Amino acid sequence: MPFGDRHLQREAKRGPMTGQIVPLVFTFGQTQLSATTVLDWEAPFECRIMAVTHTASAESGASTIEVDTTTGGVLAASVVATGGVVADISGATSANRDVAASEQIIITWTDTSTDTCDDLVVCIVVLVQDFMWTDGSTSDEAND
Repeated sequence: MPFGDRHLQREAKRGPMTGQIVPLVFTFGQTQLSATTVLDWEAPFECRIMAVTHTASAESGASTIEVDTTTGGVLAASVVATGGVVADISGATSANRDVAASEQIIITWTDTSTDTCDDLVVCIVVLVQDFMWTDGSTSDEAND
């Protein structure tokens, strides 16, 4: 083995690198969606939200999807449709586009009447600003 045990340790600790674009994909089946469904997801690394998109295989009405963070207002909101929808976040402020490690990203699906939704997929594209392992070491240290 040319690199010894240290090489194996480095391989096991790899994570996203600063500057890397990462898609975060969340899927919901019809049975997982109630009148107002909220998913709180804790960001494992510091990042900047670059885009939000969603799609569904079937939608019986005009339900809505909303994505926010705990530090800012609504980041993106739109009506759910069976075709993919890209939410415009160009007017969003850095207060809700920049996400700290361990900060909550909140996805809310709201039924506006008696609608159903099948196979809802939400994709949040982020730019990794800093990645840190739980032991406090960062992903771009020389000894990773």
